[in-house]
Amino acid sequence: MGFLFQRLLFKTLIEQAITAEEEAFLFYRDLQENPAFSPCSTLLQKLSSEELKHRIRLEEAQKTYNLGKLDPSSDKEKALLNEQEKPWCDPDEEESVEKTLSLALEKEESSYAFYSLLRDKTKNPQAKKIFQELAQQEKHHIEWVQDALDSENI
Repeated sequence: MGFLFQRLLFKTLIEQAITAEEEAFLFYRDLQENPAFSPCSTLLQKLSSEELKHRIRLEEAQKTYNLGKLDPSSDKEKALLNEQEKPWCDPDEEESVEKTLSLALEKEESSYAFYSLLRDKTKNPQAKKIFQELAQQEKHHIEWVQDALDSENI
């Protein structure tokens, strides 16, 4: 894959990640307005705040650093990148809290894998550090959502 194409692909992936973080922020923010999710209000506030911080961090990094290039080399990596393109759905008032949180868990797991892939594929040390931080934060989100699913309050 040519250098210019790799740089464009990487730029596109960062923009895609920024969009995904914005969608996640809106998803969690909108759930806070649904009375069915009141037992999860603290979790939803924490998650929406985190997603907003991620978006801001990615935007700052995009402006500040040359984030490098990416060459997805396997079908698994290409599938992961395609998965990340799928938008967050609008919260459906008909969906159960458990089903909606299960969807959130899947998206958080996908984000963790996405940032881990970007961390592993980039050669830029600054970008590697940013993606490591984001992957670790997504891992915390997975734990938080899983804890909520495991609790008896939903």
